[in-house]
Amino acid sequence: MQDLISYLVGALGFGGVLAWYCWYVTSHTLPLLMSHFREETRLIREHSDAQLGLVLAEYRAASERMSATIQDMVRHCSGRGGEPEP
Repeated sequence: MQDLISYLVGALGFGGVLAWYCWYVTSHTLPLLMSHFREETRLIREHSDAQLGLVLAEYRAASERMSATIQDMVRHCSGRGGEPEP
């Protein structure tokens, strides 16, 4: 690695080394970082979607229980007991 850098500096000068470094970063380092970032955000999104699904299911179940309880209370208070509404 040291020989390559020495050769590049000697043959191309500092501008050549800088151009090689820019090429290396844009063609190898940045794509690798982007793929890792995309994978992590995909995992976070999947986890968040799963958590949201659980919360919504719990909310729906609680809403249905509350609605059934309110309907029972209205039937009881209207004097019909357990009779279904017409």
